[in-house]
Amino acid sequence: SGINAEYGKADPVAQLTLNDDKHRTRIFILVPKTLTDEELQLEFSQFGTVDHVQILKDKNTSESKGCAYVRFSRPSEAFNAIENCDKSYKAIIAEPRVPKNLMTTTPENPVSAVAQIVCPIPGGYPDM
Repeated sequence: SGINAEYGKADPVAQLTLNDDKHRTRIFILVPKTLTDEELQLEFSQFGTVDHVQILKDKNTSESKGCAYVRFSRPSEAFNAIENCDKSYKAIIAEPRVPKNLMTTTPENPVSAVAQIVCPIPGGYPDM
């Protein structure tokens, strides 16, 4: 139900699965490091209404990491983009964001049990 019976509060992990459709509107893609937000928006608007684009950037240099998120208005538009965009984007449905307080580590498990997708190719995706 998404409610923690013991405390009567919303359980954030359960909420992630309750709102599946909301989370199925965001795709994760690999992009050339030279691609701009505007170009990305234009490229993916052919598959549906693009609500938001985010090219991941290095915090220190502001250079593109070679990967991005595109959020559509509806899940069907996201799936349309995955099926029909250029295969070089390697588009997939993005995992839901996990609240930072749930990304815990322990001495036995130094890596968080819940991890978000981070650009999978070291140094990002090569320029196309």
